[in-house]
Parts: sequence; C-alpha cells; structure tokens
Amino acid sequence: MAGADFSEADLAGANFCRADLSRANFRGAKGLGENLFGGACVGKSIEVEAVDPGPKIDEDAQPSGLDVIRSGFKIPRCISNEICGR
Repeated sequence: MAGADFSEADLAGANFCRADLSRANFRGAKGLGENLFGGACVGKSIEVEAVDPGPKIDEDAQPSGLDVIRSGFKIPRCISNEICGR
C-alpha cells in the first residue's frame, strides 16, 4: 500500500495491520483513528536482532494527512517479524 491514495476514502472499520503505508496519502479521508494503524509501518524494515537497527521512525516515509488524528502522530518503521494480534 506504499504510495496509495486514500484521499476522501471512508476508512471506518479498516485495519492496516502489517501494511506498509510509506508515503500514502490520507488527506481528507474519513473515519481516521489511531486504532486503524496498530501494526502498520513505514520505511525500511528493522531487523530485530541487528546490533544497530537505526531509528524507529522514518520521517521521510511518513504518510500525509494523519495530523488530524493528533499532532505529531507517526507510524513506526516496519519490524521484520511483527505479528498482528487478532
């Protein structure tokens, strides 16, 4: 889903767990809430066992339009072995 255009979409009930949302556009989307993005990620994967996995946030890969959720809302980098809890 990296680079996807969700502008003006109704996302109520969506689940982006394990979705790479790098540079996706959410401007004007409806039904946005922090709960939709649990387990979502952006940017290059973090290898959990790496000695220096780097920063947990990739500023360059952040989607646009999520500032309506809360100021400073960020999606973390992808973790290579992440599993969604459902």
